[in-house]
Amino acid sequence: MHEFEIKFQVPRARRAAVEAALRRHPAPARLRLQARYFDTADTRLAAARMALRVRREGDLPVQTLKAAGAGALGRFEHNVPLAEVDGLAADPRRHAGTSGGEQLLALLAASPAPLAERYRTDIRRLARRAWHRGALLELAFDEGVIAAGERHTAVCELEIELLEGVPADLLDHAARWVRRHGLWLDTRSKAERGERLARAGAGPEPVAPPRPLPRAPGRGAGAAARRDAAVRTLAAVLAAQSELAAGSGGTAHLAALRAGLRRLARLLRLIAARDGRADAASLAPRCAALGEGLPAAAGAALTARLRGAPVQRLWLELLALD
Repeated sequence: MHEFEIKFQVPRARRAAVEAALRRHPAPARLRLQARYFDTADTRLAAARMALRVRREGDLPVQTLKAAGAGALGRFEHNVPLAEVDGLAADPRRHAGTSGGEQLLALLAASPAPLAERYRTDIRRLARRAWHRGALLELAFDEGVIAAGERHTAVCELEIELLEGVPADLLDHAARWVRRHGLWLDTRSKAERGERLARAGAGPEPVAPPRPLPRAPGRGAGAAARRDAAVRTLAAVLAAQSELAAGSGGTAHLAALRAGLRRLARLLRLIAARDGRADAASLAPRCAALGEGLPAAAGAALTARLRGAPVQRLWLELLALD
């Protein structure tokens, strides 16, 4: 019920090349994915970083509940295939008995507001499976639109999901796509983007405020607490860089990114010293140098820097820390 998945935005100039690369392998699947996302009027699910959708995958309707994990890429996911007679309305009871489902039911029990559709997605997906080292991966190239009423925003991204194996093998494979096609990491989900669009009124898609940094571990904290703090700090760093690399972040996101990189460098030095981690020792100065060398203001120069291969390679190496 937990997935490990990484997502990259595909530059316009590389879209044809990415699609061609997927088509070079036998029998890629092409699907049309049409989804409706549900929440209460006071957006309790979005506030809890949960997403409830009913999606038609070809001819098959499926209800899915997703919830955030502790890290940047891991998430809870529970899928329930639906018979056509079930209709396409969301029923949270379908997820009862799962950890995410019980959290969802508790949230809804505390709110008198019923579930209602908030936004939709209409995606054309080209997908195939691939082995890399010992990992079975699913690669999905998505093009389409997220819509809330008359407002809409485009989608063009490559998702790589781990089906079998270890995350390090997925990240190594992802690095190849980054090098070849100039992809850049984006931790914003379609649900997050859709919820912002639903809140936007007549304006453009709004930007989420920076995610706060987790509390630093105390002096007596153990190795597990230090690692957890580093994982959560990295999640906040990647959230800020996703907004800035998209060209939508501002001064607050740049400040959050700098602060997060400083915190992450300190944590990595601590992990290296206390836990003997050579990989953490090598990554700490690179985090510090990136934070110090960022452009002074959000804008085209910052966006280009964050989308560049050296920064993207740093993110993947940080995510590979176990």
